[in-house]
Amino acid sequence: MEKDSMIFMLTASLTREARALWMMLHGEESSVRLPPFVKKQKMALAQRIGPARIAKLFDIIMEAEIGIKTGNRKPEQALELLVAALTSLFASTAPNRGRR
Repeated sequence: MEKDSMIFMLTASLTREARALWMMLHGEESSVRLPPFVKKQKMALAQRIGPARIAKLFDIIMEAEIGIKTGNRKPEQALELLVAALTSLFASTAPNRGRR
């Protein structure tokens, strides 16, 4: 499998997850097909990160895809930037746990 197709499978999966979070946050949870316990966890995540961060998630994904498709970035570069941006986006939502 080519590297290009692997990153596009990842971005497609991330887009699906972002869409589910967005829909659940905006009252369309009945349209999201997931087991009830997973839906509950995703709803908690959607509420914790909020609409602005979910929208930013779409931006991050699109930036990676466009970078590859336009030839401005190699798939490896796009993946590195994608992971860094996602880490930054979600790092501030992680529960504060002290180190032992």
